[in-house]
Amino acid sequence: MRSKDIYTFLSNEDDYFSFKYCGYNNGGSIIAYYVPRDEVNDVLNKHDELKHSGVYLLMNVDSNHSITNETKIYVGQAKNITKRTYDHNVDKENWWNLAILFIKNNDTSFTQDEILYLERYMYQLINKKESISLFSEHQPSGTSMISLRDQENFKNDFADLDTLLRILGLPIFHMQKAKPVKVATDNTNNESLDISKTIFHMNGRDSDAKAVIKNDLKVLKGSKLSPKDFSSSFNTANLRSYQALVDGGIIKDNVFQKDYVFDSPSTAAKMIYKSSANGNTLWRDKSGKTLKEYLDK
Repeated sequence: MRSKDIYTFLSNEDDYFSFKYCGYNNGGSIIAYYVPRDEVNDVLNKHDELKHSGVYLLMNVDSNHSITNETKIYVGQAKNITKRTYDHNVDKENWWNLAILFIKNNDTSFTQDEILYLERYMYQLINKKESISLFSEHQPSGTSMISLRDQENFKNDFADLDTLLRILGLPIFHMQKAKPVKVATDNTNNESLDISKTIFHMNGRDSDAKAVIKNDLKVLKGSKLSPKDFSSSFNTANLRSYQALVDGGIIKDNVFQKDYVFDSPSTAAKMIYKSSANGNTLWRDKSGKTLKEYLDK
């Protein structure tokens, strides 16, 4: 795995969901711009670099600024991102409320082959998913005849793009299909254990965190990490993941600044504990039942 040094610029540090962008100091070649629709004109007017070629995503995030199973996404590419975004910012396209714009670092541009490849590749990935939908019948308009070597280079570009999306709190290409709600019966008191309606807590090592489970485990905004130092079991990979959350503005001063979805209960537990952790046994409901008890029913 390549080491990546990522920066994030926040236009308003008191409002994480206002305009921001992030990119690579080294280890990557892409900049991602997070542009709420009500800031589109101002951002495009101030950022001349967006007149370069690139790819973009338009989407309708929910009131918590998150992607859900109801989210629809439009995938596009353009030789001039500014002009193309203006074209979409019209009343007849009032369905979207967030634009994510991608250009190259260092005042360079994507080649036409690159943007055609990335547009089609992202379109195909989303089209195969059952967790989110593509908006309308729009399909990539062109094809790109490229060598196998260039394909590998372009896939590296996609990997960089995908990492930045996750830093921005939009794990689009990692969404999973909604699982059937699992309702278990607690035979000790004949009450049902409905995992989808349960708030799970974690407070070891002086942490104070809350989470819910829909498709994956979501740590809730305001959850507090352990104030203690990282334990010796918190390895280099864990440290990199933690630092990415800090650099992305997800964690500040040991507190989650927004809801954040993790790929497993244990990954979330490790970040909160700053130590190795088994999330299935550490996450508990208000009565003390573990997540494992819910999953085993």
